[in-house]
Amino acid sequence: MKWLENLISYQKNGDAGKCPFCGAENVKVEKLQFGRNTICFKCQNCGQAALFDGDITKNE
Repeated sequence: MKWLENLISYQKNGDAGKCPFCGAENVKVEKLQFGRNTICFKCQNCGQAALFDGDITKNE
């Protein structure tokens, strides 16, 4: 699962990290707040993306 490190980083400190495909730092995160809080990571350079369906909570 190539985007797992991005999800962990985002959960810990809000940083989306680099694209695991092209290495670009231009990764956009979109949180869909419909029921299960789906999170989408999308590289704005190469277009690769991943959806994580479910709820994550930020550490405070």
